[in-house]
Amino acid sequence: MHPYYSTSFSLQSQSSNAPISALLDNSHIISWNPFATNKFCVVSQASVHYYNVKEEFLKQSSQSANILNDELYDPNEVFSVVSSTNLQTPAKCVAWSPESQTTLALGLQSGRIVLDDSQRQEIVMEFVPRAQRACRCLSWNPVHTNLIAAGYEKARNDNNCLVWDINSVDAESSVVTNLDTASSYQTDRSDAMSFRYQAANHSNR
Repeated sequence: MHPYYSTSFSLQSQSSNAPISALLDNSHIISWNPFATNKFCVVSQASVHYYNVKEEFLKQSSQSANILNDELYDPNEVFSVVSSTNLQTPAKCVAWSPESQTTLALGLQSGRIVLDDSQRQEIVMEFVPRAQRACRCLSWNPVHTNLIAAGYEKARNDNNCLVWDINSVDAESSVVTNLDTASSYQTDRSDAMSFRYQAANHSNR
């Protein structure tokens, strides 16, 4: 199976003079937008860059593998930058919103979770945990799309999984439940027991 495009190219970003090849050298994440086949993001340390792929290129590349080379396509014509966002600290993980094709959730080295809107070109929401630990993974609830789960680095006396409610006005009080992902799971913790009880009742309906 041939890739759509395999090359290094020098597409300039709006926020810096660095080519995309330089961004990829230090990037943590590259993620396609699940709502649009021609959109993707590149996360490079504390910067997020959003790109479009030319529709004509996608249509022709799906019909023939012969066009997938540098001689027939100029990368600077195929790829175009949409917007860029600078973050407070490097991002460790991303998750596209299940409801908005322009909203990307990013888990930062500081533990904060930010919702970045590429169309508005601004951070629209931010969640701050009690402890500063790197956020390693994010996952949106596919049914209750206002909930997003975040996994953090192991801490001795703190939980490793937090579930945030983006509909909450106060970010610090938007923790739905704290789940301890350590092997020594504390089953006597009331919030965890309550969460499991509610989940069990919901699944039995």
